[in-house]
Amino acid sequence: AACTTGTCGGIAFTAGGIFNTNGNGITASGRDFSIRAASITAGNIDTSISTVLRNGGNIILNATSGNINTGNISTQSVVTSGDAGRGGNVSISALNSNINTRDIDSSSVGVNNSSNAGNLNITAQSIITNTINAVSGTSFGNSGNGGEIRLRANNGGITATAIDSRAESYRGIAGNGGNITLDATNDVFLNSANRLYINRDGFWEIQSQETYSLLTSSRTLLGTMGNAGNIRINQNFGNGIFSATG
Repeated sequence: AACTTGTCGGIAFTAGGIFNTNGNGITASGRDFSIRAASITAGNIDTSISTVLRNGGNIILNATSGNINTGNISTQSVVTSGDAGRGGNVSISALNSNINTRDIDSSSVGVNNSSNAGNLNITAQSIITNTINAVSGTSFGNSGNGGEIRLRANNGGITATAIDSRAESYRGIAGNGGNITLDATNDVFLNSANRLYINRDGFWEIQSQETYSLLTSSRTLLGTMGNAGNIRINQNFGNGIFSATG
């Protein structure tokens, strides 16, 4: 059941061998969720919440020897009225193997005020993912800070569509953009075609004409801005290639 009131317990799975949902998704709205197994294969994993002032649940995935393959991962707190809670943190680790996920979103988005987006930490031999959003955004109040994002490929490359850790408010005070750090021993590829933005009526839309691959900023149209985060890309060995489109 969704954790919409009070304090709710987390959900933890531990397996000495393979953890596999056979393509099925996992939903634990507002609850902390973790898996520790030799390898992890799952559909979408969703701990997001849409209740005012409630936090998205944290997600921890730890593969001790094999790969991690998942669908979308969401720890958002998104409300259509009132204030949003914080986005949950995401930690994904496969130190001896590879990680392949679809979209990851730890944003906090509210109509009045938003809180901090969740932080993301992904570590593996190599990493393939789609869009990563750790955005704090609000239409009419104050935003929190964008999430801190770190991807570390210890023996390979990083491939992602886009990475976004903005803080954005239409009318109020925008918090700080989150730092983005990419560490790889091989190539880093980024490619994007879309971004989220707040239109002049104060609502979130997709804007396909404005593209980005890495974005950390603090932006407001009518209020006060904070500071943009730092972007750092480290290719530690060999003759790695950095490629970004958008």
